[in-house]
Amino acid sequence: MAYDGFDCILYRGTAGAEAATVMTNVRDVTPDISYTENDVSTRGGGVFKQYALGQGDSSIDVEMIADNSDDDYLAFTTVYQARGQIAIKCINNTAGVGCGGDMVISKVSEPQPLDGVLVCTFTLRPGYSTANPFDVIALGS
Repeated sequence: MAYDGFDCILYRGTAGAEAATVMTNVRDVTPDISYTENDVSTRGGGVFKQYALGQGDSSIDVEMIADNSDDDYLAFTTVYQARGQIAIKCINNTAGVGCGGDMVISKVSEPQPLDGVLVCTFTLRPGYSTANPFDVIALGS
């Protein structure tokens, strides 16, 4: 079954706890999960290189309208300015497939167009956490 991007949900919360507050001032969300590629090629492996997956890496880009009266925007800017962490859960449908955990906001981008509203993009990366470490959320978990 295909899902509409509009049905995706982003939650936020206090670091160390479950992200349970649905974020409404969100436009585009781009989760990116990848693994390093370790070359394990040998002469006996044939003509093609062979790889084993190494350490995982992740980021989530969250685009929202810059609005100082919005709780979501204020939560992100406060965490960024404090160099703190925020609990995030990003799912692509109500069944719960996605990713989440405690994250840091490593970058804020705010293009300032001549025409149009200010839209900020926040780049989130997994933060150090023993209470709520970043992980992939499987179907139904």
